Amino acid sequence: MRKPTISAWSERFIGILALLLLYALVTVGQSLAAEETETISSETIDEITVYGERSIIVLQKEFDLAQVRMFDLFNTLNSDDEFDIECDYEQRIGSRRWHHVCTPKFATRQAAHEGAVFLRRNKQTGEVQAVTHHNRRMDKKLWAEMAVLVNANPELRKAFEELTKAKNAIDAERQKRRND
Repeated sequence: MRKPTISAWSERFIGILALLLLYALVTVGQSLAAEETETISSETIDEITVYGERSIIVLQKEFDLAQVRMFDLFNTLNSDDEFDIECDYEQRIGSRRWHHVCTPKFATRQAAHEGAVFLRRNKQTGEVQAVTHHNRRMDKKLWAEMAVLVNANPELRKAFEELTKAKNAIDAERQKRRND
């Protein structure tokens, strides 16, 4: 075996020195890059908006479920079957989105009746008017009955409070998003 010469030792020394220098440059470069990233990050981000733990879709579902629970309880307690309120999803004309709609029976029966009779002609003026006076009268009776039952029944009152809380939560989230 041959003895290493001075040039071989110098080559090894230069190689080790080059590796140490390269390592030092990489380390310094990484720390400088981290500092630059921190300064850039702190300069570009003015504000971070966090909307909350629940999305607007989840809040809407919670509101819909609270509404169904309250109306189911109301339907068992009310005095007139015409006041029974049924909830379902429907698409509005010109929309692809499904909307949660709760309607009292008298309103759906009145709409069916209006579809059969559709319009009536006023004998004095000759104007054609839709028959809607029945709905207005029944609406007043429905709200009066609901107020009496909510005040009289603690379980219905609790369901109403949960519905109100769910409605306030979704309204607050929508308002917050409008302001951002």
